[in-house]
Amino acid sequence: MFGSNPSMSCVVITFRHADVNEEIFRLQRLVETLQDRNATLELQVGCDLVNNADPC
Repeated sequence: MFGSNPSMSCVVITFRHADVNEEIFRLQRLVETLQDRNATLELQVGCDLVNNADPC
């Protein structure tokens, strides 16, 4: 969990158009590319369309 490790960061991205699935696919590809360069990353995808709750 991001909040339990002070050396990790959490980035929240808000999509403002309908094709969220396409944007999530692009983010997954970006994470894979960065992981190939020895970056330690984890993509956690969550949706809260009602309250816009902070996933961290």
